[in-house]
Amino acid sequence: MKRLFLAVLSVAAVLAVLVFPNAAHASSGSVFNGDISGGADFSDGGRSGEIESIYVYDYKKDGYGVRARSWVRGSYLRTFDYAGGANGGELFRFDLVEFTGIDVDVCSRDSVSGVVRTFNCGGTRYFYA
Repeated sequence: MKRLFLAVLSVAAVLAVLVFPNAAHASSGSVFNGDISGGADFSDGGRSGEIESIYVYDYKKDGYGVRARSWVRGSYLRTFDYAGGANGGELFRFDLVEFTGIDVDVCSRDSVSGVVRTFNCGGTRYFYA
């Protein structure tokens, strides 16, 4: 009886990961640039078809802005820029199909003569919509 219970429990755990993949992963969280002077918070809109959001923010008064970039299945999706000054940020809303994976990275940004350059990039973080 104990073996049967453990077998059923194991099958249920496997099905939970296969049928509800986001149950095993965080669908909200933060990612930062290289020195943590800026970052982005990803928030899943929920299972009811609500839209997702990324809040890009700047912590440091250094004259640089913050840029978050995103990809879905290896293809570029969108760039989110905030250049409004230290201790501020901007909320961006967009819609993804539920259970879609999205990669997000964050860099410092600067604009010289209209050309934006990025530097001080942090690692990429993966989220589920």
